[in-house]
Amino acid sequence: MSINGNFVEAAEALRIGLVNHVLPHGQLLPFTRELVQQFTGSPAGREVLGLYDQGCDLSLNGALALETAHVAHGRPWDADAFAARGSAASARQRPNDKAGHRP
Repeated sequence: MSINGNFVEAAEALRIGLVNHVLPHGQLLPFTRELVQQFTGSPAGREVLGLYDQGCDLSLNGALALETAHVAHGRPWDADAFAARGSAASARQRPNDKAGHRP
């Protein structure tokens, strides 16, 4: 798609995992606000956004140093619970194919 500029219909984009949600236009803004509240209200979400802010203008070496320092200090949130919530949300958004496997 990057090379030829072809577009994909919304349902196909959802099926192949290019997007996480497909909504009618009128529901887009309320849904987006609710989604933002979900991750900005969590410690992990605030942490990730803070890292984005710190790293947005860094060189590769600077970004690697930031990541190393971040990982070295450990984090107070439960990474397993965070990953489980992400997996559950993904499963709700993209139904399995007929064979029970995701594309």
